[in-house]
Amino acid sequence: MAEYSPLTEATVPAYVASRPELADLVDPASLEVTEIGDGNLNLVFRARDGSGRSVILKQALPYLRAAGEAWPLTIERAAAEARAYEAAMALSPSSVPEFHGYDAENHVLAMEDLAGWTVWRTALDAGEIHRGAEVELGRYLARLLMGTGVLGLTGPAFAEADADSANPALCRITEDLVFTEPYTEYVDTTGRRAGIPQYFPELSGLVAELRADRDLLDGVSALKYTFMTRHEALIHGDLHTGSVMVRLGGQAAPDGGPAPGDRRARAKAFDGEFCFYGPIAFDLGALFGNWLLALGRARALGRDEQAAWLETLPASAFEAFTAEFWRLWPNRVDQSFTEGFARGRLRRIEAEAIGFGGTKAIRRLIGFARTTDIDTLGPDERGPAAEFVLRTAARWVVGRDSLRVGEIMAVEP
Repeated sequence: MAEYSPLTEATVPAYVASRPELADLVDPASLEVTEIGDGNLNLVFRARDGSGRSVILKQALPYLRAAGEAWPLTIERAAAEARAYEAAMALSPSSVPEFHGYDAENHVLAMEDLAGWTVWRTALDAGEIHRGAEVELGRYLARLLMGTGVLGLTGPAFAEADADSANPALCRITEDLVFTEPYTEYVDTTGRRAGIPQYFPELSGLVAELRADRDLLDGVSALKYTFMTRHEALIHGDLHTGSVMVRLGGQAAPDGGPAPGDRRARAKAFDGEFCFYGPIAFDLGALFGNWLLALGRARALGRDEQAAWLETLPASAFEAFTAEFWRLWPNRVDQSFTEGFARGRLRRIEAEAIGFGGTKAIRRLIGFARTTDIDTLGPDERGPAAEFVLRTAARWVVGRDSLRVGEIMAVEP
């Protein structure tokens, strides 16, 4: 393999010219290139030519961008994201940016430019409401479950796909940041995270309380075990509101999206480098937990309409997930699976999603890579909002088997 070299704004035009499939999308001679990446892991470039055509190029870095070169990370994760896009393009093409291919030698993905769309977390922070986005995401996850799991693939095909999806380096990050470090005082032995605070100082008492809660720790352990052992379907692996783009209306989707003129929101998932065969409930839970963070912000700022809408999202998403599951159920490859089994499995997914949602919300307030939902609140609002989220999230983890998704946002700590 040729020596890896990160792209720059200056080198992207030559790179595009060297790739005929990209040169067919945009004119390399008239490109204006801007680096727009603001995530933790990758370089992201928008390349727009003189006629207004554009493409997004995403290149994996050999280290965690948010921490620097002191935290090395495999660049093979880009292949995992390519698998995520390929699966979604086959099963739910309206749910992701159009995928233009993967350059394995340079670890570069090419995809549709979603200019005019908004990162959902940014929109939520601003108080916006995008009704229907959660429905599209629920359908997307049901299609992944039914299309990439044993209900959609024969046993040998499933085993092969599962083996090919191994993503140990990124899974280890999730295991550490979501299920381990929030519940123990992190001791830096490598220098990777020196000087990075784990949580707001005003939360120290509550953090100590959560770390001493045996029921919570037992629940987190059970969820961590499920995450590490349940190879159910090809999941996104990091489906938070910063990994979803939204906009209102748009063209009709070929796979059940809104009709032209419909003012419901559209949603597209991106940043799938954490993709692997895991529990589908983890993706659902990631959405639940991030909507809880947004609800904490909305409540703190007195945004009553937005808060009331946010409270409905987990139930609405799970209803869409369930409806799409049953729509696809008659097409299962092994007809010996019974409806009674399916009903029980859906109930288990619901409970696991509630629990995973709790862990995903907690990790965004205790640990590395926090988010803007709570961090950008003023000092008077931040503490109460964070406490609301943490106590609610802990209740989700502990009570996941008895709670139903329609009531979790109304759970008062």
